[in-house]
Amino acid sequence: MPRNHVNFPVAGMRYRIFEQQWKQVILCWLGRKDIKAQKKEEFIRALVEFKGGVRDFYGYQAYLLAAAGINQFKACSLATEMVRQVVKWGFGYFNTEKQEWRTFLDPIKEAAREVIPQTIRPLAIAVLLEIIRTTENENSRRWAADSLGKIDPGNPKAIAVLLEIIRTTENENSRRWAADSLGKIDPGNSKAIAGLLEIIGTTEDKFTRIQAADSLGKILTTPEQYAGVVSALKDCLSDETYRDNFKRFAKCYKLICNCAENLPYPEFYQPWHNLPTTPHP
Repeated sequence: MPRNHVNFPVAGMRYRIFEQQWKQVILCWLGRKDIKAQKKEEFIRALVEFKGGVRDFYGYQAYLLAAAGINQFKACSLATEMVRQVVKWGFGYFNTEKQEWRTFLDPIKEAAREVIPQTIRPLAIAVLLEIIRTTENENSRRWAADSLGKIDPGNPKAIAVLLEIIRTTENENSRRWAADSLGKIDPGNSKAIAGLLEIIGTTEDKFTRIQAADSLGKILTTPEQYAGVVSALKDCLSDETYRDNFKRFAKCYKLICNCAENLPYPEFYQPWHNLPTTPHP
């Protein structure tokens, strides 16, 4: 970026900060140990404060490049403020004056969400968890949970928040997106599996049950987990369930079929009949 840029293009100069092929070069420069921190700080600040004279079309691009860059220069004094701003663009914010949740235009949202996994992970995780805990906007909570699952699979705080939502909310839409997010955030996580089993066994909302069953089918990874699902859900295949709640019966049947496909017959037979497990001879 030309040093003498002020709100309009400098004649005859290239702006490499907006050329995709230069992004990795810029990130490598920010990560170099032989470059003084002051120089990096000045560059990040120049990106954050960039004005192009064409609304914010290039200002957003410069800021998002800086947000990715601070992952290579974590000592940047603007880091926390920048991560919060990028997450705000990606998921919105609560307007206290209007008392409503506000979001940004789709190109801004999409670009910000793409950069979030590239920036400083601990800061991004903290801000995303704050959104999941505090906002009442369902779409923002869901996207925040999805993003958290991508940048930090298995985050115990995220799983705890999602399980809390599942167990306490009376809003079935919230339970559904929480179940969906649990299915993505950490395949094989025992607490997530237990939470999804709880939904399948207790909720009367068929769409929530379907989502929980689909998510559960995606996160089972070990023979012990498949066997545990067989043991937990086999009673849902009773004649009574078939007669009174066929949709629950059908979803449980499908899940247990999946377990049968992934377990040897003897290892399926044991949890089905609640037999104690015995070591192989």
